[in-house]
Amino acid sequence: MAYPPKNIVKMVKENERIANACSIVKEFKKHAIDVNWHAKDYVISASHDSNLTRAKVSTKDDPLLSGTRAAGYQAVKAARRERLKELYEREAIAYENELNALGLSLMKLRD
Repeated sequence: MAYPPKNIVKMVKENERIANACSIVKEFKKHAIDVNWHAKDYVISASHDSNLTRAKVSTKDDPLLSGTRAAGYQAVKAARRERLKELYEREAIAYENELNALGLSLMKLRD
């Protein structure tokens, strides 16, 4: 009866060990992502007796934060709207200049 060479048996065992370790690491990464997602709502604070305590942070119920957030969203929307308006104006001018270079023209509305 022929036995496989020892170096092949050793290599197969090593590859199986590595594959097993890789699957364990992949599972740990999944759990770490899940734990980080759940922990984002908590703040860890140390009290004077150095005991760590966890307190759930609720930003949705705080009227100051929600008002600030709403004001921030409105400011961002206004800035985006202004930049988009400027972009459209620049593109319209560029398009008009391009048509003028080709000898074509756009009919402009008279005020």
